[in-house]
Amino acid sequence: MRLQPFLETLRNKLNLDLQKTQYFMNTANFQGGWEVWLQCEIGFAFNGANPNNVLLREVPYPSGNNINPFLAYRAGANPPAWEVANQNQAARADFQISRMQGPPDTTFLELKCRLQQETHLQTWTRLRNDVEKIRALSALNNTLNCIALLATFGTFTQQDIQDLNWFYTGGRNARVLDYSQVMPIHTELQNVALNGNQRTFIVGVS
Repeated sequence: MRLQPFLETLRNKLNLDLQKTQYFMNTANFQGGWEVWLQCEIGFAFNGANPNNVLLREVPYPSGNNINPFLAYRAGANPPAWEVANQNQAARADFQISRMQGPPDTTFLELKCRLQQETHLQTWTRLRNDVEKIRALSALNNTLNCIALLATFGTFTQQDIQDLNWFYTGGRNARVLDYSQVMPIHTELQNVALNGNQRTFIVGVS
């Protein structure tokens, strides 16, 4: 599924507990790990949208090559992605949503969630690392449909949008669910509502 319909499904089907998400993101007691909870919530939303949708975790990225059927990845390597025969050497998606019956539809997903102890820059750098990963892997297998997600909290300023321009330029597509209302507002990142009350956002980049 492409980014826009993926986020639209979340907008309509994800019953996000904002009190929990804000607690996880703003409490020092949670220093990682709540991504698994959010993965399950996203999987539940997609199963509600279509009972044929199935969530799998830690799925190896396929190469589409029968001889070396998997893709490996290492940030900073040249090249950063390559084919491998051994599944244990493969790069893995945080989770995958696949339609088991009907027209095939598989989406590989990377997910980062804001942590209380990290800076704004650190949060977005982790997302950028995931975007670089999925783009390198997709360059070797153009049948892959990959999305990098970020759950974060706060507000956006005009300066933030300018500083984050990497995410929506260079052929990249960035979209946001803004949980300022009961029904989240779905926009492109560069058009997200600025300032206002601190709130939850889910950002997707492909």
